[in-house]
Amino acid sequence: MRGRAARLPNAALIPTTSVVTSHAQDRSWLRLARNVGLVFFLVAVFGAVEHDTLYANAAITTMSEKEIRDLFIEQMERGNALRQVALLALGCVGVAGMASSREKPWNVRWSVLAPLVVLVALSCLSIAWTPQPVVTAKRLVVLACVLTGCAGLARILTPREFLGVSLATLLLFISGSIAVDMAAGGRPWSGDYRFGGTLHPNAQATYCAILAIAANCLRLGFGRRWLKLVIIAAALGLIVLTESRTGLMAAVAALVLTWMVKLPPGMRWAGFSLGIAGATLLVVAYFSVGSGARSRVVDTALLGRSQQAGSLTGRLPLWDELLDHAADKPLLGYGYEGFWTEKRIAAIMRSQGWSLQNAHNSYFEILLQLGYVGLFLAIWFLIAGSTTLAAATTLTRDPGYAFAFGVVMFGVLNSGLESLFVKLRYSPVIAMIGLLMVALYYPLTSSDEPESRLPQRRVF
Repeated sequence: MRGRAARLPNAALIPTTSVVTSHAQDRSWLRLARNVGLVFFLVAVFGAVEHDTLYANAAITTMSEKEIRDLFIEQMERGNALRQVALLALGCVGVAGMASSREKPWNVRWSVLAPLVVLVALSCLSIAWTPQPVVTAKRLVVLACVLTGCAGLARILTPREFLGVSLATLLLFISGSIAVDMAAGGRPWSGDYRFGGTLHPNAQATYCAILAIAANCLRLGFGRRWLKLVIIAAALGLIVLTESRTGLMAAVAALVLTWMVKLPPGMRWAGFSLGIAGATLLVVAYFSVGSGARSRVVDTALLGRSQQAGSLTGRLPLWDELLDHAADKPLLGYGYEGFWTEKRIAAIMRSQGWSLQNAHNSYFEILLQLGYVGLFLAIWFLIAGSTTLAAATTLTRDPGYAFAFGVVMFGVLNSGLESLFVKLRYSPVIAMIGLLMVALYYPLTSSDEPESRLPQRRVF
């Protein structure tokens, strides 16, 4: 008995490696199953919120301006029960994620979070001066659901999982859009074809651009690197088919910036210098050829849509008119979602002579809604968020942070000519999840990923 008792302490000290490994593998499979579930959940939510077969084979272009205006106003005022349920579900998932997840501790970066908090508070206070308080109140509930969902997903997912889930959802959405477009009679080889599927072509271009950025950030083995190149090439090719010039230029620029942020800090200036040299070479080459060749280059760069290029397809006259409206309420604007009333939409459409429901510029949208105060806070948030994402990429060398940085950069560039990133869409939600990852849960060390402590099984 004494000998057996003496052996018990030694036996208790024997490492239970196989038990620990088995438990870790079980957790890895559970995370994989959870992430697959999140992919289909996000597809269901934003399929209900954003996607519509109305855009299949550019069917919306056959509608009159009055029909488009009436459809937009009806959607703005009545809403949709399925959309409401989907957004409520997103908010509930966010609450559950923030409350239950313990693997990613809170580590707030107030330089990023403070401008967002003040901006949201300003949006809430704008009920006091908005011309349509009921619409503003409804949109604030939507905003609360989206921000809560983003904060929860930012805590549930590690940066690598965030990259994988985003890639998978975008592949499903884009594949579905291709199928819907083809079923509706769309043919890419026809001269008047614009790829849209279940989205407006300009919105579809943002999906394809973010897909290209995600593929660019994938870490694949040497024998599988061709796969990321195929995805990037296919995504850029689809952007060309959307004929979204803004989307294509912003995507290329974002890919370059993402490549640069992944470089070691000492090499970033070299990468920047290389980019400047390449751009200079292109400019010199452009002016070295004849006028006919330059015209063909410009037409190719504009994807064959050279009409009204000098006015940015009618945007400059629109912005001139919107600046007059902004001058009436420069400090605090017309309130959150308070500018585009039914009467104002009809008046601006008549004066501009084409169908529109937004400013075609995210910064103008913020200026009109929340004035120069709101615009200042939004720009502060974007600058602080993008620099913090770059710092997190340098600290962790995690491709998920580089992906988030690339999406934010694409949004910043795309917002100069589109209003997509201030609307309820999946693309800005991806950007917001990435920003909240560093605003609320900034990485404590260079190796705080949960999977770094598990057996090396990839979770997405």
